Amino acid sequence: MPYGLRIVGSSGAVQIDQFYRNLMLRTVATATTSSPDKDDYQTFTEYPKNGYSYMDAAPPSSPETPLVFFSADAYTGLSDSGFLVTNKARGSTSKLAVFDTPLPLPSPLNKWGLVVRTAAGVVTYYSGYRYLRVHQVLTGSDYVANPINLSLPTNRKWGFCCFKWAGRTRMDDDRAYDDIGSNLRFYRIRREIMGLRLSGGVLTSIDMSYMDDDDYAFPDMAYDHQDSVDRSYAVIIADMTHVPEW
Repeated sequence: MPYGLRIVGSSGAVQIDQFYRNLMLRTVATATTSSPDKDDYQTFTEYPKNGYSYMDAAPPSSPETPLVFFSADAYTGLSDSGFLVTNKARGSTSKLAVFDTPLPLPSPLNKWGLVVRTAAGVVTYYSGYRYLRVHQVLTGSDYVANPINLSLPTNRKWGFCCFKWAGRTRMDDDRAYDDIGSNLRFYRIRREIMGLRLSGGVLTSIDMSYMDDDDYAFPDMAYDHQDSVDRSYAVIIADMTHVPEW
């Protein structure tokens, strides 16, 4: 690179140059939890009476490869259906940060700042955007056998993204079909997922278990205890200190 700009960190590694590529912060949303709680009919003792709650962030404009980060102020994890599940009560709020591919440069452009381009003129960095700062990527083969217990600096703000689902789905026998003389039974899916919480600077994980809202009618014993298990995990830990609203 005979001409151009290169920003080097204290370790000597190149941080920003013409090859820089990263996701930018599109939005910080306050999500209100909705609930799969079952108040009217409940047969599974494993399902907590207060239940778990779903929460989701509205997708950014022109979504391409969005990553959703949560604050883990309560145990939160990713379900196999793509929803975030938390053990906060229904109607609670939680912060979600959505990162996606950078938008085109704003117009008019702020006269103060820095824009880095390739030799062909393609923008690779703009100082007016807030980019994803990856602190660490946690991976493991089984969060139940080896729960996460990680200390993080308390003078920083952190966000967490479950890059993949980790857990188990199981079809459990719920109750007899209502019609007299039928050999059908109702089955309901029990879902187990890895939940993360940050408290006192320590990130921990648990196995969160909850039931689906709906029953499915099948012949007796046809799907009893059908399992799908994958407890391997990949968690992106992002430093969110540069985001005041986090």
